[in-house]
Amino acid sequence: MKKIFVLLIILLSFSCIYNDWNLNYPEISTGITGLVIDEYNQPVSNAFVYIYRNPSSGLIGPADFMEKTDEKGNFFFDIPEGKYYLVVRKRLSGLDSGPLKQGDRVSNYQKNPIILKLGEIKNFKITLPSKTHILQKKTPSGETTIKIKLQGEELVNGRLFLLVYEGEKEKKIPDYLQEITEKDVTINLPPNRVFYIVVRENLKDKIEKNEIYGKFGPFTSDIPKGNNNNIGKV
Repeated sequence: MKKIFVLLIILLSFSCIYNDWNLNYPEISTGITGLVIDEYNQPVSNAFVYIYRNPSSGLIGPADFMEKTDEKGNFFFDIPEGKYYLVVRKRLSGLDSGPLKQGDRVSNYQKNPIILKLGEIKNFKITLPSKTHILQKKTPSGETTIKIKLQGEELVNGRLFLLVYEGEKEKKIPDYLQEITEKDVTINLPPNRVFYIVVRENLKDKIEKNEIYGKFGPFTSDIPKGNNNNIGKV
């Protein structure tokens, strides 16, 4: 009888432990998981992954969600369904916020936005270059999504630059800058404006006509997302 009583106590203890674990770690059914690597396909630890609900901030400043990569470069977000924009940063200071400086590393996920459905877990691999040019221009934001496919382009040291000119392509200084680390890129542009997009290897020389990827816009509410008026190099 004494042995049976002791066994019941042990079983009750395990039951309490299990219920407590289940309370603190509920089953996750919707979220985003991924791996951050450098251009040499090596995992990047201690990088901060930021998720924004709205691109109107230019994907800078406080994010809606933030996680830190583990020693193997992995990260996970337990978040609800919705549209999200993902950015990775690793500052020399080790801090999770503050103005970016030369030597800091940053990468906007090249296929933003991410559409996450209820009950879906999406997995991504994101390249964070070992050296990043800190661009002071905001990433363009808007409700019209433009998909850019680089055919025949060779990434120099794992990157190219995307220059966006609003209105006149003759401007010397682009309105928006974005560093490219992948072949397929998406950007989001506001309506009722015309944009010229240039893809190039550096930021110093004069823009040549063969570097113009295309002309986009103006966009109106009756144009489906992803459609555009594209001229120039494809």
